[in-house]
Amino acid sequence: TEPKPSAAPMEHMKKAKEKSPWLCPHCREGSLQLVHGRNGDFWGCTNYPNCTATYDDAKGRPVLP
Repeated sequence: TEPKPSAAPMEHMKKAKEKSPWLCPHCREGSLQLVHGRNGDFWGCTNYPNCTATYDDAKGRPVLP
């Protein structure tokens, strides 16, 4: 019998994510990205864990202060 691979090939994954047009208003270093959480979608900073700012989602856009 052949050994089974422990992980699927990663060629199907994107090489680079799109750059978000929204700068994080909290740290001003990261950008905001849409996160699909278990309690719904929200926007989080790409500078996590240094910045833990999160924002609600409104029709695919972050609700900014």
